Amino acid sequence: MLIHEIGYLIVGSIFQCWLTGSVMTCPVDGKVKPANVVVEKVEDYESSEVHYDMNGIAVFSRNDDIFEIRKKTGKKIRVSLVELRKHADVIHEKMKKDVGVFQNWQYESLEDILKSAMLEHEIDFISLLRKDDLITPMTITKEQLDSVRMKRTDDLLKTNNVALPIGFFEISTLCTYKKIDEHRSQGICASPRSVAAYKDGDYSSEKVIEASLTWAHLLGRPKQIATLNAPENKEELLVFAEQGDWVRMKLVVLEESKRTVWINKKDVPFQMVRLQSVDRIKTLIQFLNPPNVASPRQNIDLAENLKTLVEKPLDLDIESANEAKWVNDVLWVKVNIKSQPQCSGNESEKIGTGWLPYVDPKTKKKVLKWISRGC
Repeated sequence: MLIHEIGYLIVGSIFQCWLTGSVMTCPVDGKVKPANVVVEKVEDYESSEVHYDMNGIAVFSRNDDIFEIRKKTGKKIRVSLVELRKHADVIHEKMKKDVGVFQNWQYESLEDILKSAMLEHEIDFISLLRKDDLITPMTITKEQLDSVRMKRTDDLLKTNNVALPIGFFEISTLCTYKKIDEHRSQGICASPRSVAAYKDGDYSSEKVIEASLTWAHLLGRPKQIATLNAPENKEELLVFAEQGDWVRMKLVVLEESKRTVWINKKDVPFQMVRLQSVDRIKTLIQFLNPPNVASPRQNIDLAENLKTLVEKPLDLDIESANEAKWVNDVLWVKVNIKSQPQCSGNESEKIGTGWLPYVDPKTKKKVLKWISRGC
């Protein structure tokens, strides 16, 4: 038999203390004295959680209005809801002038809480999803997951004003070296030349700048730094779109409003390398954070976030579908699987509906938890 919470004793932000021979409050210490037990802190009890700005003590069994709660030591304690309310009423009368509205003790079943709560998942829940019979696994297709992954990638790129490249120009220039002494040499690299960069893919549109074909002027990265043994300097410059003979590239030398420019391929005396769709994100990650080259913190963070989206399992979100039921001492909750976290600020779509256990029957780990407050 799987033993976990069946409900919660819930009370307002002020917990009561019952001292021997008298009744008084402990509004700061958060203490409680149920059923002739010495005054103890609420934190000493098992699975204390918060629910809608109210404190809760986990209930493990119920017989009418007698509840079993447990300490973290494993000790079982029985409390009477009638007695708790009786003490609370007395305190309320004594304190109502100073405290105002006072929340009385009440019991709320776990089933009711999880049916109406904002939910989060504690562990990876995909393998635990079941259809309405609670036996058949509920599958989320690869196409659905790929669509969600791409949507998140697009949102991340848009937020950072970055697009996926479709290719790049490989720029190479020869360098000559002059030996200064036996330990030093000095090199000079030829200029890769400049090309006119336009606002639109048209020679009649506004000319933005004469852009030098270097990664100091156009977004790109060094590929090979010239040395005495390899007297060739190589760079790669990103291309983000193509329209006929025109390609869209990005400047790194002007204000934000003019960073996107169009260059005619015929003006560029170097080969454009086109990327396969599967390599576009990988290439962008390498451009943002190339090995052995110092990158801005913003680029490093974006590269790491993109890498997480590409390489790690997709973390989906859930929300309550307002149904719950007990089967063989396990509480199952119906959930909608969402493409985005509830509080992310991004548009979220429902990609499926299934059932999840509150506690995994095999591992005994808690699968679900509820959020006490909104975003």
